[in-house]
Amino acid sequence: MNIWRLIAHEDGKKAIEIMTALSRVAIGWSEIGDLRKISPSGPSDITKEISRAYPHLDNAHLGGPSLWNLYSLMAEGDLVIVNANGKRECVFEINGPYFFDREQDILGYSHQRLASLTSINPEKLWNSSGSSVEEGQNMRWTLAACTKSSSAKAAIFEEGARFSVNSTAIERNPYAR
Repeated sequence: MNIWRLIAHEDGKKAIEIMTALSRVAIGWSEIGDLRKISPSGPSDITKEISRAYPHLDNAHLGGPSLWNLYSLMAEGDLVIVNANGKRECVFEINGPYFFDREQDILGYSHQRLASLTSINPEKLWNSSGSSVEEGQNMRWTLAACTKSSSAKAAIFEEGARFSVNSTAIERNPYAR
């Protein structure tokens, strides 16, 4: 399991509300389209697409690695600390693969992964993961991998295996009461 730090949309609180309601996390640069159709081989391929789609954007070099992280490196079970307005707000757990959804974008962000909100304290998880991003990642990226430490496990309460339970209920006859 990896720990990620995601900087939410500039309207951070609203973005978190929508991410929670849709059970997703999302990042921008939607004009480049679905990464599965582009089939990038690395962050530089995505950076080139961002530069083409956003010719006046001067930070395309920050978007390529962030999208690569979401598209290729993030995995089910990973935890995402979401920052909004300069504060660590919440933690999501990744539940599915990358997908692109323009119909249910999150404030214009169409690059997404299914995710569920957890009860993990984001500040405690951040501190226990070293309060930094991994070597080779950049703190300025929208999505960056956090350093891993042995104390991070203490901040995470993992649930046991999931299973379904079927039951039968019998409605009481009102006259038998």
